[in-house]
Amino acid sequence: MRVKVGIDNSYLTLLLNPQASGSVPDAATKVQTLIADLTERNCTILIPTPVLTECLVKSGGSIQDAFEKLKAYACFQIRPFDDRAAIELAVLLRGETKMSAKEARKVATASKIQFDKQIVSVVKVHGATVIYSDDGDLCSFAEQCGLKAVRLADLPLRPTQSELPLTGDVSQVAMKTVAVAASAEAPDSEHGAAESGPKTEAAGEATNHVKGA
Repeated sequence: MRVKVGIDNSYLTLLLNPQASGSVPDAATKVQTLIADLTERNCTILIPTPVLTECLVKSGGSIQDAFEKLKAYACFQIRPFDDRAAIELAVLLRGETKMSAKEARKVATASKIQFDKQIVSVVKVHGATVIYSDDGDLCSFAEQCGLKAVRLADLPLRPTQSELPLTGDVSQVAMKTVAVAASAEAPDSEHGAAESGPKTEAAGEATNHVKGA
């Protein structure tokens, strides 16, 4: 079964625009390394549609060109905030965050169900147990909902590459990624194998990422 992880705009913006500023030194290289290693290990990286909107707006160039660049990666799967995700978010607000109905109504009304909450619900309903994000509020909500949040500062670094490879040698970041996913993977997951993602000629077959702990 392919391991699924979520990703947010703070990572994807650095992938689309390596010159963008990050919260840590060499942030873009860290993101490139992460994507390469997750691809090598045949993981599925979920991009919720609210994340897609944010990263396309911040891409700095042509929106269509940025979208086509994302579609070129076999590891990415775009997933909508649909009825399943909406139900999941309602459950999260009422359940895992231990909110009362009154508190949940306040959150929904005050924030109009903020993007970060939609992102977490999409990632969670599609079976991921880890989300890569450098947004403090999103990470906090994700952790309240039982997800493992991985910030840029948590990622190791390998030498800068001029271009992101989709196949190649696996670096040390893979060990960290495996450990993070394994520690968060639930043994009684109700979710099955991931659907096939977009295909590219550059992306080859890779071994499975890691089984749940």
